Amino acid sequence: MINSEVLNDLLLYDPDTGKLFWRVRDVRYFKAERASKIWNTRYAGKEAMTTRTKCGHLSGRVFDKGYLAHRIIWCLHYGDWPDGELDHVNGVPFDNRLKNLRSVTSSENSKNTSIPKHNTSGFMGVYKETYTGKWVGSAESDGKRYKKRFDTIEQAILYRKQLDEKLGFHENHGRSKPK
Repeated sequence: MINSEVLNDLLLYDPDTGKLFWRVRDVRYFKAERASKIWNTRYAGKEAMTTRTKCGHLSGRVFDKGYLAHRIIWCLHYGDWPDGELDHVNGVPFDNRLKNLRSVTSSENSKNTSIPKHNTSGFMGVYKETYTGKWVGSAESDGKRYKKRFDTIEQAILYRKQLDEKLGFHENHGRSKPK
């Protein structure tokens, strides 16, 4: 894995926009001076890591190895790669401003997700059970499942909101998916 010193030689981070840009690359990173001139003419000063993944994260290649932009930004700022996952606090996977990134465990990251497309109730963790006709409020945290059945959707939503608070779900959990 590339270290933060090399990344700082290669990339410039704009904290206001969350974007990365290619720096003029020193000849020592090339086999020949001509290759250096060609690369710098084509890429220096231009935005880097602009390919979107299926999930919407920005990514790109450095020395023919793929990286996610938000992980590079973390490394540039803190001097080391993040230990766990990085969460985009506002749920926008291409918003790589440092204030929108936080290092979290997988469990914490799952407590800040947008509402899935297949959700029919409009509320995260609330659905109608077809075989009982009851409304269900449910959540999962640290491998434990919480689930209760109710006669009304309002009761299920209230239960789920209580679970969100009790289990430490992020305030953005269940928001609409960003475009």
